[in-house]
Amino acid sequence: MNEEILRSYGAIVKNLEKGEYLFYEGDKARNYFQVQEGRLKMFNVSEEGKEFTQGYFEDGESLGEPPLLLHECYPASAAATQPTTVYKLTGEHFQKLLKEHPEAQAALLMRLARRLYSKSTSLRNLANTCPEARIVTFLDSYKKHAQQESRVRIPYTRQEIANATGLRVETVIRTLSALNQMKRVAIINRKLYY
Repeated sequence: MNEEILRSYGAIVKNLEKGEYLFYEGDKARNYFQVQEGRLKMFNVSEEGKEFTQGYFEDGESLGEPPLLLHECYPASAAATQPTTVYKLTGEHFQKLLKEHPEAQAALLMRLARRLYSKSTSLRNLANTCPEARIVTFLDSYKKHAQQESRVRIPYTRQEIANATGLRVETVIRTLSALNQMKRVAIINRKLYY
């Protein structure tokens, strides 16, 4: 959403350090959040302590709108994976903004549709027991999101890929090494390219 419009409706800037939470699973959704700069992850932690990442949100991307619009609680927690600056707009002001700016409403609808489509493909991917297919689907999704056709550097750690694909980090490392040997990915100076 346009940053000028957000500010004109009273959005404030919130700075987060790496590892700092924006909100917790179970908190009542009261605000609209949009990343100005940095990266957030939305995730759940199982009773056994295993983290599952629902998604990553970077510059210009918003998160947490469905529970805000439905007056529900967040189904996952969100935390910064690096120093991050976020716009925070109250739910009341966000509703007013959407009513007064139909183009913002249309853009939100498209974002939510893209996210829902991505969740559907992610769920299908999680049902796949083949680690290679899970990882390649995750990499394809990032490349498509980054709108790159040529090789792109993947900014995620092996642990972050494991958390997003439901695999163990050892499996991710082994699978990426095999994909590198097949020339489907490139690992250069410990950086991953796809």
